[in-house]
Amino acid sequence: MKSAIELAMERSGGENRKLSDEQKKGIAEVRSKTAAKLAQEEIMFREALSKTSNPAERDDITERYSADIRKIEAKGEEEIERIRKG
Repeated sequence: MKSAIELAMERSGGENRKLSDEQKKGIAEVRSKTAAKLAQEEIMFREALSKTSNPAERDDITERYSADIRKIEAKGEEEIERIRKG
């Protein structure tokens, strides 16, 4: 089984692949935007949880939050991969 680092290296083309300054800037921007979206999502999640004490509703909110987080992270990774490939 490969480690996360090994998988990332394969996706990026290995250790020898150098990123241009423009690519580095683009990746940093995507990471920043992704972090902001995740923070916003967490704020909305906590707010939604605070509005209900119903266990079923809380479970539903938590499931939606988890799905939204996965989507945001996946989209960010896709954008980063697109930048790396040029």
